[in-house]
Amino acid sequence: KPGQPHYSEIPYPRAEVGRLRKGRLATDDARVTLAMCILGSEYATLDVCRHDFALAREFGLFSSAHVWGHANRTVPGGYRTLAAEGLLSADHNIVHGNYLEDDELDIVLGAGISVTSAPSPELRLRANEPLSSRIRRRGGTPSIGVDCNAFGSDRMLDALRFALQSHRLFANQAAAREHPKAALPVAIKTREALAWGTINNAKAMRLDHRIGSLRPGKQADIIIVRRDSLTVAPATDPAQGLVNYAQNADIETVLVGGNIVKQDGRLTYKGADKARADADAVAARLFTSLPPDLRK
Repeated sequence: KPGQPHYSEIPYPRAEVGRLRKGRLATDDARVTLAMCILGSEYATLDVCRHDFALAREFGLFSSAHVWGHANRTVPGGYRTLAAEGLLSADHNIVHGNYLEDDELDIVLGAGISVTSAPSPELRLRANEPLSSRIRRRGGTPSIGVDCNAFGSDRMLDALRFALQSHRLFANQAAAREHPKAALPVAIKTREALAWGTINNAKAMRLDHRIGSLRPGKQADIIIVRRDSLTVAPATDPAQGLVNYAQNADIETVLVGGNIVKQDGRLTYKGADKARADADAVAARLFTSLPPDLRK
């Protein structure tokens, strides 16, 4: 508003971070833990970046930032500048990063920063190779997210499917340029894509010591998928069945930390019925607010 500072000039609220860190989110081993979603060099001034990264470090918090890497970002040098300021560490995550050039990407990976790609909205805007493909070629571990459901499905299975196909597309194009008439092997196997959405996502959030795989000492996060639905029935390999065929409706049971939160295809957690009723009420309100010619 007139007379107020632009959001890029407003640092993260230290008092609120302190209140949460000393209160309900004081521990890092609960189901819900505290992290900071910061503006970063894309949307904040350098002074605000200095403040926000220092604040995360002060409270021992993980941080994540939305990054494209366009030339018009608020801190022109982006992560090159942040690295020169000594602000980067492995407790940081980048989402997207489509337009980061190779030297900046090398700085990011060299600092141990994780990168999460959301291929559906990324390819919607421009057909750049997803940054996760470039990370994979450098020996890194792709991490896959869903981004905003205004631009695409918020279902992780759909995101993995889309990510796998976009990775294969760019890999196949590169191989075809070198061998235009040769039959190409499958560039990326489905089981690898499954890892992008499980252990790799846990690594990206620095939670792989707790979740992301079934190992002694880790949290029992388990999904059980039906094999007898018409969607999954053709599959013989579990990874193929899950990544290529399964839908959310095929996930029969979900355990989080050993506690059942979905059983027989129905959510069982406290408040699930209210959540459904609230969703129905919102949908009805949105529908009735539409002009009559759009209610078709």
